Amino acid sequence: MKIYMTHTLSALTFANKLKYINIRLSVMRLLTIFFTALLAAATSCSGKVKSVSTVSITVPESLVVSESEIRASLPEGLISSESEYQLEIAVYSFSSGIETINYSGSDFNVGHREGNIKAVLKLNSGGKLIENRFIEASGNGKDAVLNGLKDKIRAEFAE
Repeated sequence: MKIYMTHTLSALTFANKLKYINIRLSVMRLLTIFFTALLAAATSCSGKVKSVSTVSITVPESLVVSESEIRASLPEGLISSESEYQLEIAVYSFSSGIETINYSGSDFNVGHREGNIKAVLKLNSGGKLIENRFIEASGNGKDAVLNGLKDKIRAEFAE
């Protein structure tokens, strides 16, 4: 009988230890998830970078917009010599819009579709990529598209 009681007590103690270990593992998992999320939020640059020290712009030759036009549309205050960040803008799509002419019988209908620009903003610090941000802007005509780009870039670096 004594052996049976010892064996039963050992089984209960083992079960309690397993329960304790499972609870401890669950708490550890939750803490790991919490601190991972906290670290991600702390190291993310979204909303924290207000200016950059340099801006380099890449535009494929096949697009009908130039690097100087993109540079002229950058928002004021974006470039600051005090910033540790560098910005690369890679434009990969541009259209100033499409004018459509429809003919039906004796009527001509002229319409216009908005143009758009698509670009990747690559934020670097110390030669290392910190973050990529994809932006897209649209408008009626080249100037409106470039103003839309200016607004999108301003929104990415807004206070």
